[in-house]
This record gives sequence, C-alpha cells and structure tokens, in this order.
Amino acid sequence: MHHLSLPRLRTALVLAALALFALAPDTASASKSLTLRVNDARGGPGDLVAVVVRTYSSRPIGQGQICVGTRRKGRRGASAASMSSGTTAVGAATAAEPFVRLERAEVFSAAQDARFTVTFDAQEATLRFSSPTGSINAADGPLAVLYFRLANSVEPGDVFEIFLDTGDSRLYDGSGQPIAIESKPGQLEIRKSDDENEPFELGVTGGRVKAGKVARVMIGSGDRIALASGRVALRYDPKVVSGRPWVRLDSRHGRATVLVDTDKPGLVLIDFQSPDRSFNRVPGDLFEVRFAISRQAPRGRTPLTLAPGLTSLRDDQGDVLRLKLENGALIIR
Repeated sequence: MHHLSLPRLRTALVLAALALFALAPDTASASKSLTLRVNDARGGPGDLVAVVVRTYSSRPIGQGQICVGTRRKGRRGASAASMSSGTTAVGAATAAEPFVRLERAEVFSAAQDARFTVTFDAQEATLRFSSPTGSINAADGPLAVLYFRLANSVEPGDVFEIFLDTGDSRLYDGSGQPIAIESKPGQLEIRKSDDENEPFELGVTGGRVKAGKVARVMIGSGDRIALASGRVALRYDPKVVSGRPWVRLDSRHGRATVLVDTDKPGLVLIDFQSPDRSFNRVPGDLFEVRFAISRQAPRGRTPLTLAPGLTSLRDDQGDVLRLKLENGALIIR
C-alpha cells in the first residue's frame, strides 16, 4: 500500500490480531464493578443472529460464566398496555422464546487462548470460559458472541429483551478473586427475512463527556451481514473539538484495512476494505472515533450525523447495501 504518501494527512490502519490490545484503555480499578452490555441485534424468522456481550473498560478475566436469557417486550410501536412478558414450556419454538438453538459461540482473549463450553435449553444459554493467561477482556469491547438460530414462529415487528442473568453469572480475575458484575440488556428486533431487501441499519452513539476530556463515539450495527468494503462519513461540530479526531478499529469484528481522512473540519471519512470479507462477522461497534473536546466547548447537546450522500457499504458479494442511518449526539457537560 502507498496511502501514506498522499499529500493530505491521512492515517492508514492495518489491523492485526493483537494490535487492538496496544490501544486498550487503562485497566479499571479493582474496586469497581465490571459492566457487561448485551448489544442490540436484528434478524428475521429462521435467521442466524449474533448476540454480543461487551464491556466498556478493560479488566483481565481468568475464568467465569455468563447466562443469557430473553423475554418478550411486545411489538415495535405497540403501547405499553399491549406488552407481554409471558413464557412457555422449555424447548417450545414460540414467539415468547425467539431462539430454537445455539449454533456456535466464541470467547475472546488477548493471547487467543480462551477455552469455553456452552449449554442451551431454549430459555437460557450458559457460557463457561477460562484463559490460562487471564487475558479475557484485556481490552474493552466484545467479550463473547453467541450465534442463535431464530424460530420460524417469530414475526416481523416482534421485540425481545436479551439480558444477562446476573444471579447465575460470575467472573474471576487471574488470581481467582471475584469481579462484581453489572449488566445492561440489549434488544432483539425481528425484521423481515434477509431475502426481502431489508435495509442495513448503521447508527452512531456519543454518550456524555466533560469539556476538556476525550469523547468516544461509536459507529456500528446490530445486523449480522459480512462487509467487503465501504465508506462511512461522520459529520460533527468542529467548534467543540480540539485537534483532529482519530479512529480505532477492533479486529474482533473481523479483518479490515482502513484509510481515515480528517482534512476537512467537521467531517471524518472512513474508507475500509476487508480482503477476506470478514468485517462485521461479529456485529456491534465497528468504528470508534475519539474526539478531544475543547475546554471552551459549550455545554449541551451537539449532533453527530452519518452523511447519507457519502456513506455506502458493500456486502461480501460486492453488492451495495440499502442503508438505514441512525444519527446521534454528544452531551457535553
């Protein structure tokens, strides 16, 4: 590649299996609990969906288990009064139980030495894991992914909550000391089947940040569609930022080579190619854009926008995907 010889300032990032760990945030204090977040997911009847459990702080884990369950929330757009959380008999493939089987799982560790076993009874999956080097979650991000087959009985518009059963989940550090767990559930949305040209959802989230600190802005999706290449264009207010943004990718989402252009204030252009078409094999936060927020930045909400005219993605067949873009915001305190 000769991208670095371009006269305009651009940053080329080639992802290797362990490169992301050199960029990991500081390890969380031992006195703090570790938050496990279940990412949102989407899929159609009979589809394979990826349920990703991730963290937002690095804290090495030696062993543990997590239990993932679901409960029905209702239908998209339904009133609260129409919501239902009923359950049915174990193993029944009904709309109250969206998953019919667990096809495979993966646990990530910096040394790539994670060992795991998994069981599933149609109501809850239990994933047990260990790492001889204690390097699970050495970097924040995806901790594990479970691939479930959806029941044919679910219907487009059905919505389920995917949650961690914290009563049966437990984590230990490399010395065998317990790690307190907090959990945040995700949402499973049933869409039409993949062959019905449903749009690929790509969204940006910003969260809260103090003036003078670094903001972490995430761009990602809950759709499990392999990506071969594309461009993502993020617009922001340059008046609240000090210096150029920079971009981090996580190789746990698949292999990709990217070119980042931040020459134009207020615009981040991310061009990527995945030679083996593995990018987004684990859906979630595909790109992390970091902004140094100015100390003089006004408090309040500042928008983050994915530019529709500049953003495009191609799937593993090279076809251009129809996109549904979800914008977000940073809240500066």
